[in-house]
Amino acid sequence: MILDLYADKGPVVQDAASRAAQAIVATMPSQSAPILLPILFQSIGGPGKKWQTKVGALQLLADLSNASPIQVGIALPDIIPIVKDCLSDTKKE
Repeated sequence: MILDLYADKGPVVQDAASRAAQAIVATMPSQSAPILLPILFQSIGGPGKKWQTKVGALQLLADLSNASPIQVGIALPDIIPIVKDCLSDTKKE
């Protein structure tokens, strides 16, 4: 998956993954938010996910909230516990 490439060793791959994921979020209709959210949740809270993947998924969640505020607002009860768990991660990023 594209989000896993955020943690690639090569900065060119990381940048390409970031640009591709941002383009996908930017071009998806807001009705697609319920489909995209579980993918982001898996990257944010999935076992064994690297910190770069989590940071990228959180940034995409922020982008999605700007693009689809109503749909993200409806999903807040699901979003908050997942994001809350990231607050105790040891990486400051």
